Amino acid sequence: MSIMPERALWVAVLHRAVEDVFGIGTQRGSADPAAPDLERDRALQWVLRGGPDFRDVCEMAGFEARTIRRVILAGLAAQRDRGKGGLPEIFALLEGGEHQGEGRI
Repeated sequence: MSIMPERALWVAVLHRAVEDVFGIGTQRGSADPAAPDLERDRALQWVLRGGPDFRDVCEMAGFEARTIRRVILAGLAAQRDRGKGGLPEIFALLEGGEHQGEGRI
């Protein structure tokens, strides 16, 4: 399924936030060894707060903010409990075009 370029941009923003929350690819050439933790903390706080900017990004990506937030937090809980997160499910949600109100997860 092809999505509009504007929506694809906001889906990419959410995708990057998920990667940051889970610490994927956070070693982006920073000389500061604390940088990955800082990026992870910032991304997690952005999701946890669920402020207007988070809600706007989710809406522009075609998702309900509460669904995205719930899925990310469930993935973190799974990672904590089993040593691995629900990243495939999260990325499938973002890439599979689940629209507002239709999230399966």
